[in-house]
Amino acid sequence: MRAIDKILTQLEICIMQNKYEVIETDKVELKDFSGGVSDELYRSACAFLNAEGGMIIIGVHEKDRRYSFKGYNPQIENALKELPKKFQTQQGHPLDLSLSFPSYEIRDFMGGKIGVGYVEKLDEEQKYVFHKGEAYKRKITGDHKLSANEIEAQNELRAELENVRELRPVEHATLEALDVDKLNDYIIRLNRDVRVETLKADIPSALSFL
Repeated sequence: MRAIDKILTQLEICIMQNKYEVIETDKVELKDFSGGVSDELYRSACAFLNAEGGMIIIGVHEKDRRYSFKGYNPQIENALKELPKKFQTQQGHPLDLSLSFPSYEIRDFMGGKIGVGYVEKLDEEQKYVFHKGEAYKRKITGDHKLSANEIEAQNELRAELENVRELRPVEHATLEALDVDKLNDYIIRLNRDVRVETLKADIPSALSFL
């Protein structure tokens, strides 16, 4: 049985028997958009993107440790379709994160409909993404605004990962594929603190260095 099937069965039992069990987790969020979509949708999606991914179940209201079925509002369908384009980089540049939103479903539930949106986590090199100038991350059962220190730490990690990727050997590379200008750019950076190598006129003269 899929995880969503287990969750919906648990929800139905709670509603029908008027009892409470914890449904929301670090990967599950319940939303009631029967009155229309709100920024809560984007904050939760942003939080899942910046954490470990998850699912947003739309059509259930939780208050005072009680669940009530409100149903899926078809008027929010366009908002779900546009969800991948609602996020930006820290500098405010728009992103298209379609690959992180593989699908959403409209499911039969208690004589009505319920929506389920799936969110895949971002790679560390892509984090963090922002919505309206703020970055959120899923922590336990809540969507929490990230601090400046957390964002800066992730920026430093991303830079380290990019440097590691640049230093990775390229399989099947040949001397003909090397660019002497880019090699000299690297040597200039290498010589920034202490001169350790001379600039090269061409690739053959750089063989001993390579």
